[in-house]
Amino acid sequence: MSKVINRTLMLVEAQNVIGWFNEFSKNKINELPVKVQWNILSGIKKLRPVVADFEEFRNKLIQDIQTEYFGEEKSEEFDREQLDENGEPVLDADGNHVMEKARKVKDEFIDEYQNRINEVNKEINDLLMEKTTYSLNGIDLDAVVDGLADDASINLDDINFISFIDINSADKESD
Repeated sequence: MSKVINRTLMLVEAQNVIGWFNEFSKNKINELPVKVQWNILSGIKKLRPVVADFEEFRNKLIQDIQTEYFGEEKSEEFDREQLDENGEPVLDADGNHVMEKARKVKDEFIDEYQNRINEVNKEINDLLMEKTTYSLNGIDLDAVVDGLADDASINLDDINFISFIDINSADKESD
């Protein structure tokens, strides 16, 4: 039976754990005991909704700003050189630069736009520091590390991320 722990993470930490897990689960998770795999997966499932809700909220804020500042009133259309995926100019069959339509914020709104972007970025960064306490199935990370095969590909970064469910670094423990 796993020991239930309370773990407080900042939103940015939860995002980082999710990002690590997405890569780790592709090729390293099978090196861990099944119970540890399960505890990691159940912990990730508790973090994902909070992170997903934040990302949806952040994306809506960004979309609202784009809608406000890239509509007809506060922006204007202009022609710009089309670039390929490497940032190189796209040329037509005759060797001429291909142009494309784009929008830019009008000069009279640029300061307002920049201030709004800076304000929202600060608010988003503040939200990333918000803490949430999760009830997780813990593991004894020291015992897990001691039990790893000598040729395991799990590195110190992986161990650092797995520590989000370590009973030795939990906020509080309960049975």
